[in-house]
Amino acid sequence: KNNQRMFRVDAHQKRDDSPSSPPQHPLKNPLHCCLNTAFDGSDDGLCGSILFTVGRKDATVIFDGDKCVSRKHCCVRLKYCSENGEFHVHVQDMGSKFGTFVYTEADSATKTFEELARLSKSEEEDATLGIVRLATGAHRKLPLHTDKSCIVIRCGVAGSQALVRITRCDFNFCYSSSAPKKFVSRMTTEAYKIGAQISTNWEAGKSTHLISRHMSSTAKALCACASKKPIVTPEWVIALLDRKDAQQPLPDELQYVAGWPPTGQALPIESIDLSLPRNILRSVRMLVLQDSEISQLCISGGARVTAAFDMTDDDFFAGAEEGSKSWIDTWISEAYELGECCAFVELAGRRSSPELKRRQNYLEQIGLPITDAKEIATSISQQKPLKSSNGNDLVCPIPGFVDKICSNIKDISSAVNINGLEEDTSRTSPVKEKVSKSSVDPKGNDCIRAQNHLVQEKQEQPDAFNSSGDNLQEVGCASLNAENVAHGLRKTADGWMKVAPRNRELYIKGDRAQLPPDVSEFRNDLVTRTEVA
Repeated sequence: KNNQRMFRVDAHQKRDDSPSSPPQHPLKNPLHCCLNTAFDGSDDGLCGSILFTVGRKDATVIFDGDKCVSRKHCCVRLKYCSENGEFHVHVQDMGSKFGTFVYTEADSATKTFEELARLSKSEEEDATLGIVRLATGAHRKLPLHTDKSCIVIRCGVAGSQALVRITRCDFNFCYSSSAPKKFVSRMTTEAYKIGAQISTNWEAGKSTHLISRHMSSTAKALCACASKKPIVTPEWVIALLDRKDAQQPLPDELQYVAGWPPTGQALPIESIDLSLPRNILRSVRMLVLQDSEISQLCISGGARVTAAFDMTDDDFFAGAEEGSKSWIDTWISEAYELGECCAFVELAGRRSSPELKRRQNYLEQIGLPITDAKEIATSISQQKPLKSSNGNDLVCPIPGFVDKICSNIKDISSAVNINGLEEDTSRTSPVKEKVSKSSVDPKGNDCIRAQNHLVQEKQEQPDAFNSSGDNLQEVGCASLNAENVAHGLRKTADGWMKVAPRNRELYIKGDRAQLPPDVSEFRNDLVTRTEVA
């Protein structure tokens, strides 16, 4: 019963004797058919519940005055297969004079009723659409596999403009903890009758409604708002369950909108404008350590989410101890090349396992920026840039820049033991003394992992800022490290990229050292301007 669905039915008719007249719509409103609205067809000796019938008289869809349509032309049935417990939709010819034709290919979903009606017999024979004529009394299973597929049924010979389109409608309900137990019990037993799937977890890209008594600041409510999905009360679902006629319109969601609780408390999603796009996190790549609703919230906000909780310790730390390139290196490099910023979500709750804490320690030591559930919720609800846990904005470096500023991650990975508790004294590194645990501020490393790499910093000279950008002197390496980098990259008003360590500011702008106005002139060459704080 889990594959039961609701189907929308539209009809189109245009008579040949008046080609200039607008098409007629035999249905005032689309039908919404499901098992709950089906009626028994056992009196005619055929199996299965009937969703709707098509004909010239006494039918659900009536094509009045069309001679191509028989009085009882065809019907669509919902058959239950006891072997696998699934429902199947079948179309059956009921003895029509000119036949029933089914467009079974995906092309039927992209063509309008007018385009399908204009198809000539020769065009049909070209097999641009898979058209099957049903024998009298024969059943044919309809391939309504996805919510994007649809079926078009033509009543009569080629040129007939009596068309019926069937489209699958998916209902995937997520109900909150505020939903009454009596309602949840009824939903559990009757949801299949209206073709609905129910869950207690929000699934981004799949869930269609959040069922809640009150609007609240939970992750589910934020996911629904970010996905622009309705948040309705249980009474809307009850009204849907009480429908017994396919011609009865679906209950209006706007009349069942979940309201705010009477306490008058300030909630972060109270001022959300649902007409705005909810993709504020589209330029963020997020690493999630825990299997929780936060990952779905990030996806709903447009972020790319990597579920590290699905990885074993061997996979997660692969390459870290050996000092070779790890999957995190590739993950970060790909993000920066696409102009995305990276972060990981801080562990929530005091009962996090030692394994998860070990992973978080490792990510903190290599300098991956940290954010948390509160900052993610605030960013989505207020449509403001995502901030790290310490309140700094997460920013995106220019493509290619990381190749210059990050020369080799394994110098840090090999200098710090992955358990985050002690240094590996068996190796030496030019920046080893700069990356001990005591020198890393876990909430202040909102940077592009510059502290993890050897960097050649070009020092400002008095005559450095000429038109050619010459006379820049290279001075050492490891000036940007875990001890002095705190804020990462920021784009200034004049088009420069700014790195803000603890004691100075660096400005990067392509291969020129002066301040040009156009941001599009950025190059991959690293040239910096230093200003003493």
